[in-house]
Amino acid sequence: MMKRSEIQRDKKITAKEFDEKFDNGEDISEYLDFSKARRARKLSEAFPPSIAPFLIKSLNTRI
Repeated sequence: MMKRSEIQRDKKITAKEFDEKFDNGEDISEYLDFSKARRARKLSEAFPPSIAPFLIKSLNTRI
């Protein structure tokens, strides 16, 4: 993995070009900055405890 200082910052692309590349299944990773990426919370962490656990579990398995 490249260090942050080694990442080329001259890669510029318009939103339309980015969308077209994404829609065509092309690799867009060169245009993304992963240095501050975080994993999204599971649905079970986003719901209050008053919701039945079996409902939350079924939602997590559908994603």
